[in-house]
Amino acid sequence: MSETLIAVSKDALDELVTKITELSSQVTTLTSDAEKPVCIKDAATHLACSDRQVHRLISMNPDFPAHKSGMGKLYFYKSELNEWLKSR
Repeated sequence: MSETLIAVSKDALDELVTKITELSSQVTTLTSDAEKPVCIKDAATHLACSDRQVHRLISMNPDFPAHKSGMGKLYFYKSELNEWLKSR
């Protein structure tokens, strides 16, 4: 692979560095703020009940915010659990 050199002014380079820094900061914020799914044990802890009770809630409430992975494993989002509790 051959190298190609291009001339860039210092101002243009500074502007590129600033934009890259801003984008990097945005990506870091998005990934750290993104809610991660929790397992049934953590959902039960969050709801202050047992795993078995979470299973009952799922079976008795069609609107209960539970999700299944492609492999059939249950997972939950705390924000959805909180919203569901508020709606009760």
